[in-house]
Amino acid sequence: MNQLVIGIDAGRLEGDRRHGPAKALDLPNRVMNRLVHAFRRQRQRSALAQLDEHLLRDIGISREQARAESDKPIWRA
Repeated sequence: MNQLVIGIDAGRLEGDRRHGPAKALDLPNRVMNRLVHAFRRQRQRSALAQLDEHLLRDIGISREQARAESDKPIWRA
């Protein structure tokens, strides 16, 4: 349940050498990638909010921590 999601854009790691149309075509992919990750985080937060006290104790977080995480808006990582 406690999963760290890290998105890495290979173009950024090597220095963005793309220009013109190639760079413009990458924008929709980057936007879609961010949306997919945002919705995945929201599903995980929703699942976290549904865990009972026993399971929360097993993963080492309190009900207050779970509530704080699940109350975050979708756009916050």
